[in-house]
Amino acid sequence: MSAVPARCSLSAGDLADVAERYARAAERYQATIHYERDRAVLDLRGPMAELGPFLEEMVLREGSCCSHLRFDVSDTGQGYRVVLTVDGAPDQEQDALRQIVPVLFPGAVPASSTGPAQAETRVLR
Repeated sequence: MSAVPARCSLSAGDLADVAERYARAAERYQATIHYERDRAVLDLRGPMAELGPFLEEMVLREGSCCSHLRFDVSDTGQGYRVVLTVDGAPDQEQDALRQIVPVLFPGAVPASSTGPAQAETRVLR
């Protein structure tokens, strides 16, 4: 990990600990990502019994220290879709997303052109 993303309230050491926890979890799921103008859309597949609680814990943890992040989590029936947005100036959102996504979802690869999975919306805050 190179530097603490802008607007992150964690120290470099605490961020490294969180990033390590997320990297261990990422070994148990696959993630694809595509960026839109003001958001990152991730599709995660893996053991649903582990992935759901992991995402709920992540949303709670990140919401307590990074109130500028918003997670909308949907059950796709085959995994979960996470739409991540950042509160802030439109010209800064894309940079902020590209800084934080590799920490939260290490190993996420660009989505193919096959299109997004259909999702049943379930918002976690």
